[in-house]
Amino acid sequence: MPDTAPTPAASRGAALFADDLLPPAAPPATTKPVRWEDPLPRSRIALAGANQRRSGDEDGILTALEASGLDLWGTRVVVLSACQTGVGEARNGQGVFGLCRALVLAGAETLVMSLWDVDDDATRDLMVAWYTRIGAGEPRGAALRAVQLEMLRGQRGGGQWRHPALWAAFVTVGDGRPL
Repeated sequence: MPDTAPTPAASRGAALFADDLLPPAAPPATTKPVRWEDPLPRSRIALAGANQRRSGDEDGILTALEASGLDLWGTRVVVLSACQTGVGEARNGQGVFGLCRALVLAGAETLVMSLWDVDDDATRDLMVAWYTRIGAGEPRGAALRAVQLEMLRGQRGGGQWRHPALWAAFVTVGDGRPL
C-alpha cells in the first residue's frame, strides 16, 4: 500500500457556492427540528483602530459575513496572522464556517491563517521569512513549510522559536503555486 496522504479537498477541485451559506430548507419529518443560527456574523477579526470607531457606521470589525461579500477575485494572497484566524464553526454536512470559507467565497486564491494563539515575535519572524521566500519565487505552501522547518531546526530567531506551538499554527489554504 503506498504511503501517501489523502488529497486535500482544495486540490481536488471542490467548490463553494453562495448557496452553501443558506440554512437547510426544512428538516425531514423523521428528525427533530434543528435551530439554524448563522455562524458568519460571529466569526470576526478586529482591524487596526477597531476600538476607536472613527468612521461613522464602520466599527473596524470584519465579520465572515461581511468578508464573504467582498470582491477579492484576483487577490492572490490573504494573510490573517492574528490568533485563531483559521478557526470556524463546524456544521454537520456543511463544512466549517468562518473567515477562511468567507474569503474563499469572496475570491481569494490563497489564505495563510493560524489555528491557535500565536506569539507576536515568532509570527513576525515567520511572516518576514515567508514573504521573502514567496517574493523570490517559491511556491506559497512550500515556502511556509520551509520557514517552519527552519524554526524547528533553530535556524531562525537564534533558536528561540524551536517549539512548534510558536509557529505550527500557521497553515495555507488554496493555490500553492508561486506568485
